Amino acid sequence: MKTKKFLLFLILITFFSCKSDKKTAGLTEVEEDRIPVIDIEGAMDNLSSQKFNFSEFASDITYLPLETNDNSIIGGKREPPVNVSENFIFYGDMMFNRDGRFIRKLGKIGQGPGEYVLALGIAVDEDRQEFYVYNNFGRNIYIYDFDNKFKKKIQASDRGSSIFSIGDGKILLFRDFYSYFDDFYEYKVIDVDSEEIGYTRDSGIRENEKTSNVHNLFWRYNNEVFYYEGSTDSIFKLNKNGEIDALHYLVNIGKYKSKEGKNHLRIGGIVESGQFLFFSVHISMGGLYYGAYNKQTEQTVINKFDEFFNNDIDGGFLWLFNSTYNGNEGYKSIFPYLAKERIEMLSSQNTDYNKEKNQKLRQLIKDVKEDDNEIFYFFKLK
Repeated sequence: MKTKKFLLFLILITFFSCKSDKKTAGLTEVEEDRIPVIDIEGAMDNLSSQKFNFSEFASDITYLPLETNDNSIIGGKREPPVNVSENFIFYGDMMFNRDGRFIRKLGKIGQGPGEYVLALGIAVDEDRQEFYVYNNFGRNIYIYDFDNKFKKKIQASDRGSSIFSIGDGKILLFRDFYSYFDDFYEYKVIDVDSEEIGYTRDSGIRENEKTSNVHNLFWRYNNEVFYYEGSTDSIFKLNKNGEIDALHYLVNIGKYKSKEGKNHLRIGGIVESGQFLFFSVHISMGGLYYGAYNKQTEQTVINKFDEFFNNDIDGGFLWLFNSTYNGNEGYKSIFPYLAKERIEMLSSQNTDYNKEKNQKLRQLIKDVKEDDNEIFYFFKLK
């Protein structure tokens, strides 16, 4: 009963604070009687005791090995920044089409004109045929076209953690680990044409507040941009100018929200489909979990990430997946050597899958070399 009263209190406080700060936050009037709550605290206290069939969340899985040749060898065993657009896959500084064929390298690594030292964040605007690289060391954003022609460099006024393209030449510069910086803002909207900051979302966090491990997240669903704000545990919809348009969901973390970092919980990623919001949950010294919020039943379920799904589609891989350009599709990738190591184990652990699809997946893995580029797999989400 106390938990329900606290939750209602949290909803009312957040709702009225959003209304009273409407001019600052850019919120519209919320017409619903209540705002849906993703109950992380309740789901963590009552972890799911069973695996969920992946067919409940996705209708199909397709696999795509990225072409490996002398010009497209990615190498290494760490994933670089990845962006998937309607027609292309951007893997670090490599550009592939959606058939996996290598097209060209993008960006220029170095210390000369038009070159960057480290790509901390990568964003893509396919309509404008532009590719953006954020280099935190110089607080610069480098702009290239899809033919890898360097267009210009923008000096960002502040440091950030990464960038996100919302289209029409507008980029969000955002932060996640606040304790690393002197300035405290959630994100800023930069127009790449005028090079001006169009909007700043003030965090309300000040230097004396401990906010380590607080994350901000952006994703697309139905060609709209959504934003999880780690400091307020709220999910907003953004308008085309990157301003907060409406409060979408509240996230109840409850006792797992520890400013001192003790038993601290953070959400590591969100993917939204027509029926679900998927998310990963990281707890300091406590492991990795995976969860889903059902939009229809308004129920939240969480389990350990390796016990959440049973792949009843093809018996293959299931990892914490990312969202593509439209939010109706999830994707992940795996190194061939890992695929070869794990396919037998996964095929024995998963149950009730299509044997023919499993054999096709095994053959695909058998045909690639261990040091080939990664295999991408795409989930058609429900």
